[in-house]
Amino acid sequence: MREVKFRFRSVWWMHQVKMIDFVKKQVLLSDWDYRDIETGVLMQYTGLKDKNWKEIYEWDIVRYLGYNYEITVDTFHWVRFMLGKDQLNRWDAQSSEIIWNIYENKNLLE
Repeated sequence: MREVKFRFRSVWWMHQVKMIDFVKKQVLLSDWDYRDIETGVLMQYTGLKDKNWKEIYEWDIVRYLGYNYEITVDTFHWVRFMLGKDQLNRWDAQSSEIIWNIYENKNLLE
């Protein structure tokens, strides 16, 4: 069973999420601060790790076989490795490495 975890990108920092309050539309962050969900971006943990055992989250950029793939999670919680409009069909954790996420370095996808 996949572990359900989120991180939150605020204007300045990336935080681990301790709790999500969907009624108040707030997140409790790892620094014990509450933020409105609309002030940042929630990123879901995919359940996958790269070759360095770093957790891969939605919107991370992963280098695999010399290409940079954007990680997305669809409405059915399927993890997709996207290179432009092309989707990677196979993935090997030992050959992949997180290099950043799209909110901190979007130009890595170009």
